[in-house]
This record gives sequence, structure tokens and C-alpha cells, in this order.
Amino acid sequence: RRAAMAGHSARMQRVSGGVPAPAPPRQAAIQGATWRSTITRAKRMAAELFYLDYKNGVQTEIENLFLELESAKQRVEALNQNVKSATEFYRLTNARFDNRLVGADELSRSIADLAAANSRLAAEQNRVYELGLRILLESSLKNFENKLRLP
Repeated sequence: RRAAMAGHSARMQRVSGGVPAPAPPRQAAIQGATWRSTITRAKRMAAELFYLDYKNGVQTEIENLFLELESAKQRVEALNQNVKSATEFYRLTNARFDNRLVGADELSRSIADLAAANSRLAAEQNRVYELGLRILLESSLKNFENKLRLP
């Protein structure tokens, strides 16, 4: 029967001037359904890929925030040592000033150094707090809201 259909098709092309004959209505409906299912499948796959890409992006962002947080915590430790050093230097300079071994400019410089060290420490501590909140916000809005609730 297929051979007969193939011969019929070839005859129709000769009669119609080389233009292929249209598919029978049932075959066209089957082809349309196949295309619709292919398009639906492609749309579903595209949505899944978009979701996975978004999910991977969020995961990467959270991992980067954790790395930044760890780095900021280490900087806080180093800045704590810096504040201790500046405090000790101020204490020594103040004692030398009281004994008139250094001038007011040296004392002022040690006070400014201590203030700058405290300022850098406070800024880095704020950074640690901010990164912690960003991690909570990225990971879950509910966790973020619970963390900010006042007692």
C-alpha cells in the first residue's frame, strides 16, 4: 500500500507542476499535535533551565557572601589587635606627655591614631553584621524577619 501511495504522490507532483500534494487531514492533525507537544516540552525545558540557572546563581551568591563574611571576621580580629596597639601607644604617649618628654602634637597624633583604629574596627564590625543579614535575606525571607524581630 505504501508503494502505491508513493506512486500516487509522484503522480500528484507531476500533475500539480512539482508542488507536493498537501498531507491528508488526519496526518496534518497528527503532525500538528506532535509540534504542539514538542513546543510544550521545549517551553517546559526552558523554564526548568531558567529555574536551575537562577537557583545556581543564588547558591553562588550565598557561598560568596559566606566567604566575604569569613574574610570580614578575620579583618575584625586584626583590627582589634590594631586598636589594642593604638591604645597602648596612646597610654605610653600620654605618660610621656605628663612627664614632659613629648609635646602636645605627639599626644594629638596618638589620639588621632586611636580614633582612626576604633573607627576602622567599627566599620568592619558593621560590615560583618551587614553580611550576616544579607546571608539571612538571600537564604530565606522568613529567617531574616525572625532575626530582626524585637523581643
